[in-house]
Amino acid sequence: KRQNINSAAQPGFTNMPFNRVFAGIKASRDEWSFGADVSGCSSYYGTIKERAPAAIIVDLSLEKRISVNFTVFGYVNNILNNRHYLLYYYGEPGLNTGLGAVLQF
Repeated sequence: KRQNINSAAQPGFTNMPFNRVFAGIKASRDEWSFGADVSGCSSYYGTIKERAPAAIIVDLSLEKRISVNFTVFGYVNNILNNRHYLLYYYGEPGLNTGLGAVLQF
């Protein structure tokens, strides 16, 4: 039987980490832009019986402006492949990537 985490009604019970730190940087040169983010969080309960462990998360992004109206970008999230959240029985998907484009009118 699945139970909603919020129905536990226990003092101090939360599905959010008690401690979280974050640092990020974004650098640009000509039409290129690079971003790096590092964050960390303490362990916490994701369900009544399971804890998500403390984790360090590293994300990178890259962007290139092709023209005034067109930009392409890509990102890699969770490079260390850490399991950093667990909420209602759904875990972190792990390392994930994406590509995209922005067309402005």
